[in-house]
Amino acid sequence: MSKQHFEFVAALICSAHKGVTPQHLATLAAAKFAKDNPRFDEKRFRDACGVDKPLRIYGKENHSLRSL
Repeated sequence: MSKQHFEFVAALICSAHKGVTPQHLATLAAAKFAKDNPRFDEKRFRDACGVDKPLRIYGKENHSLRSL
């Protein structure tokens, strides 16, 4: 990994600390990874991150949060 990669990861962590949603962080990361690797599979990455699954609170789907 290069200095640029470490700086990118640090920026993501800093953003998470400041309250940026996991969905947005995954989108930012996916854009960077796709730029760096034309074979990058964004759907597979987002699935691994778990950001496109409906949120559940106390075992029930929370439809008001579904669009996040």
